[in-house]
Amino acid sequence: MNLYFRSHAFGKDIYKYLTKLNSSLRTKNPDIGIVYRVCLNNARKAGFTEYQDDEFEDRIKWTTAPMVTYFCQRIPTKPDLSRIRSFDVGEYKYTMYHQNEETITKYINTVKRQKPHNLDKYLNETGQRYGKLNKKCFTKYMDGLN
Repeated sequence: MNLYFRSHAFGKDIYKYLTKLNSSLRTKNPDIGIVYRVCLNNARKAGFTEYQDDEFEDRIKWTTAPMVTYFCQRIPTKPDLSRIRSFDVGEYKYTMYHQNEETITKYINTVKRQKPHNLDKYLNETGQRYGKLNKKCFTKYMDGLN
């Protein structure tokens, strides 16, 4: 599950809201192990509310924006973002993909070996790049992911 934001400002402040996002996701899916990663995504400016009034030539340009990728053992119930929306944040959208534990493990091991995205340049705060939710749900196969 990928979580994209339609507000550049909200994406820059993702660490203010990530705890609430993860708490809701964990609570709604107590029997699903979830690995999350905060990363960067290239997107057209037209997808962000801040650029809607720009000229067409500017809106079709690319920009770098934060996103959160969640790897889940099964399709989860989406988190309740209404508590977060009360902070007057931008819109968001999901894309769903199916992953099994082997796929998740390979991805996270790849992330560990790669040079991390320079989140400091794009976010207003720093925090954990990735982590696990509902650790008790993971098998020994995934215990090596800290």
